[in-house]
Amino acid sequence: MRIDARAAALRGLSAWIQRESGVCRGAQDAHRNTRVYRSLHWPIWIWVFFLAPGPLTFSLFAHGFSWGNSLWLGAVLAGTGIAALRGKLPGAEPGPYILRFDEDRPNPLYRKVCYSFAWTAVLSYALLNLEGLMIAAAGGGWQMKPIYNYGYPALAAVILLLGLTGNLPRVGLRRRAKARSDATSTVQCGR
Repeated sequence: MRIDARAAALRGLSAWIQRESGVCRGAQDAHRNTRVYRSLHWPIWIWVFFLAPGPLTFSLFAHGFSWGNSLWLGAVLAGTGIAALRGKLPGAEPGPYILRFDEDRPNPLYRKVCYSFAWTAVLSYALLNLEGLMIAAAGGGWQMKPIYNYGYPALAAVILLLGLTGNLPRVGLRRRAKARSDATSTVQCGR
């Protein structure tokens, strides 16, 4: 009897977590994103845009937090916060942008901008740090400051240009439909 009561309690807790987190939705809930789901996307975009000025970010890691970093963080918090409240950040939209994986929809400008900056953060830091490690390993010493001061703006411009022209994943003129498969990606609800 005690095991059955615990199992029932765990099933109830699991169902509550799924409903509240938005993992498991019924047809009536498919038209909106939960507040928790929307708010959990905001820190992602704070981080993406905080990393945007590469030399300033290099200074943060080399010397610690400065007034410049504080001002930039304040601007990023304000800008992304306003965008999130207006539903203009990916994942912070009031309703899901894509309901089915086989949908083909136009890609709004704010999604193109956000994903272009996300690709800039991912690719530029990885490539510039790899270049710095290769130079140091070849005996050229640690050259990260000039790499970030001169290499970051050029590399970021190329990546942003690729995003502007729609040549990066999730940045095209349309959100392209993925290949439809027979397997479904639904989660069984414990309601």
